[in-house]
Amino acid sequence: GARAEHVCAWLWRPVSTGEPAAICIAPRLLASLTPHSEQDAAVPPPTGREVWGDTKLSFEQPLSGPWKNHFTGQPCPLHQNQLQLADALAEFPVALLSTEP
Repeated sequence: GARAEHVCAWLWRPVSTGEPAAICIAPRLLASLTPHSEQDAAVPPPTGREVWGDTKLSFEQPLSGPWKNHFTGQPCPLHQNQLQLADALAEFPVALLSTEP
């Protein structure tokens, strides 16, 4: 998507079957990511569809779920082996997702 250069993500897959997998997501280049003026005292966090639009993470190999965001407690579904950043970063600007309950 349009904001692909603004994200850094890491996938950890277990060697053994049945162990949880994890995805860590963090934004980068924040100054140009969120709309703000020089008069703003604070820059808003890069969250939600307004910031991330159609940007997504795509995975070459199938990932089983369900996935949970451990910072927000929200489920984070994958569709056709893709994760929408607008969903993963809807409420908090970083995400730690795992298949662990």
